Amino acid sequence: MKLCADADSCIGHGPCLTNMCANIAGKVLEIRYNGQTLPSFSELIHDTSVLRRYYFLIVIFFACFGLMNNIISLVTFLHDRIRFTVSGVYLIMYALCGLITMALFLINILITFLPNGFFFSQWICHIYPYLFLIFSNTSILMSAAITVENILCRCFCFDRFRSRKCALFVTFNLLIIVSISNLDKIFARHAITNRTDQFYCTFKDYTHRIWLDFNNFISYIYVFTACIIHLICMTFLFIRIQQHKQNWFQNWLLYQDILWPSLLIVLCSAPYAILHYVLYTHDLLSNRFYMHLHTGFILCVHIPQMLTFFIYILPNRYYVKEFQRSFICKKLCCLHAASKQAQVQEFEMKYKTWQQGTALEPVMTISTLNDYYIRGEIYDRIKLEV
Repeated sequence: MKLCADADSCIGHGPCLTNMCANIAGKVLEIRYNGQTLPSFSELIHDTSVLRRYYFLIVIFFACFGLMNNIISLVTFLHDRIRFTVSGVYLIMYALCGLITMALFLINILITFLPNGFFFSQWICHIYPYLFLIFSNTSILMSAAITVENILCRCFCFDRFRSRKCALFVTFNLLIIVSISNLDKIFARHAITNRTDQFYCTFKDYTHRIWLDFNNFISYIYVFTACIIHLICMTFLFIRIQQHKQNWFQNWLLYQDILWPSLLIVLCSAPYAILHYVLYTHDLLSNRFYMHLHTGFILCVHIPQMLTFFIYILPNRYYVKEFQRSFICKKLCCLHAASKQAQVQEFEMKYKTWQQGTALEPVMTISTLNDYYIRGEIYDRIKLEV
């Protein structure tokens, strides 16, 4: 390995990645893979730029906000009137995946500050990529299932409270498929260190190319499958709305709880998949700017998971009513009522004090139009001066 500062200083030695030049033929594919699958935030700990602290602050805010959203959403979805529906099964799984993903963001930030060791290498090479991809991919597939179920109930008169066996079967099978498809993160890689004592992952030589192609195929198929399902559902709803031109706005409001999540997921996921493909085919991950851009798009693709409450509960009046019955909402209402009651009591005390003060002030009678009214405090001051 040769240390480098940018891509220009690695001429003849391969691309520059994390201040290293890959001078061995065949390592380019490995570097491309590592740049896309390693926890990108761990790379930022070695970044000397000012952007590092802002990245960490953004990620911490992102994860904490997402945790609160998913906790509130999960509590709402666990109500009997939601969890006994087919879509409720998918919503609970979606909120769980979002909750775990946001927790992994925070854990990963903490792990990056640990000294290099066995646990650190296992985390960045096996544990984090495996868990992160499982719940991220399951979440985006659950969003597609939620959209399809909502259309079936809203447009084709399916019973929302029909048997949930099919929903449970779909949920657990998708989770198993996603878990198996990402086993290469555990069994096909091992962590090694470079001369700067930084860990990175590599495949076994004889399975190098096979696992790399398989990983890229799996990552594309999950994202594009979910995006295609969302696009088909949105197109169907737009056609349905277009048939009623006079009441198109009312129809939009009627289907907004389906359209908003699908639109946001497509807008956040499709650019990430495109950037993922461009970085892989054009070997741009050796550029630090594109590494930071890739990290930003990782956050972007998880925005729907961060906003679970806003995209699935707020647009739906039925779910909003269930949220209002939850103990979290009642607790917030009690705190608000207590705060308001304290303000009322404070105002009453000030009003009584003011009444007592005005009752003790001397009163001056105005006998003619030439007399002027003088406030009590000013009148007392005048008498003292005289």
